[in-house]
Amino acid sequence: MYLDLLTAIIITSLMMISAVLTVRKMHLNGEEVQGKTNFENVVVGQTIRVFASLFFFVKFLLFACWYRCSEKGNIMENTICVFWVRFVMDIILYFAIGYSTWIEI
Repeated sequence: MYLDLLTAIIITSLMMISAVLTVRKMHLNGEEVQGKTNFENVVVGQTIRVFASLFFFVKFLLFACWYRCSEKGNIMENTICVFWVRFVMDIILYFAIGYSTWIEI
C-alpha cells in the first residue's frame, strides 16, 4: 500500500525535475520562457506524469481508507482479492503510460 504513495512521490519529483530541465533548456536556447504558449507546451508534455502521480496518490488514499474504515480490511481472503484488483489497476496504468510514451516518440 505504501508502495503506491512512494511511486506517486517519485513520479511527481521526476515530473518537476523534467519540467525544470525543459524550462532551463528553453532559457539557454534563448526562447522566451515567460510566454503563455511555452508554459502550456511544458505542462502538456507532463500530462501523463501528472495523471500517473494523481492515480497512485488517489489509489493509496482509497485503499488506506478501505483498510482503516472497513471491518473486513485485514481479512486474508479480502486482502488477496484487493491485491488482484490493485495489480490489474497497475497493469492498466503501465499500459497507458507505455502507450502514451510510444505515441510521443
